[in-house]
Amino acid sequence: MAKIKIVVVVLLLIIIAAIAVPRYISLSRITQTEANVLAIANGLVRYRNDTGMECKDINDLLKNPNLEGWMGPYIDKKQLVNPWGGKYQVKFEAQEVGIPKDDPAPDPYEFDGEEEISFNFSKEMGLGCSTSLQ
Repeated sequence: MAKIKIVVVVLLLIIIAAIAVPRYISLSRITQTEANVLAIANGLVRYRNDTGMECKDINDLLKNPNLEGWMGPYIDKKQLVNPWGGKYQVKFEAQEVGIPKDDPAPDPYEFDGEEEISFNFSKEMGLGCSTSLQ
């Protein structure tokens, strides 16, 4: 009888883990993505403040493009890769950082997705979150 109880408890634990672990992994990826996108946007703002110029290449946040006032690196190289193995995109014209379309990330989190994860770093906006996640 004790063996049956143990088997039932183990099965319940397995069922709970099967439900909880994927949700935890998904939330963890979303949180990491939001942190990375915010860090990149913040790096772009700091770059602009330090050099007085707009950044034109995301790699300029990592290595000095021979500009006076550059005080980087402004981000960690690891922050350029999203949790799904893709890369972030900077839309320099729109001054927005996010996940590009056709990335390994789920479509809803990409630019123009239902739950797009992106940040605007324009002078007018300051540094504003445009994610629709709750």
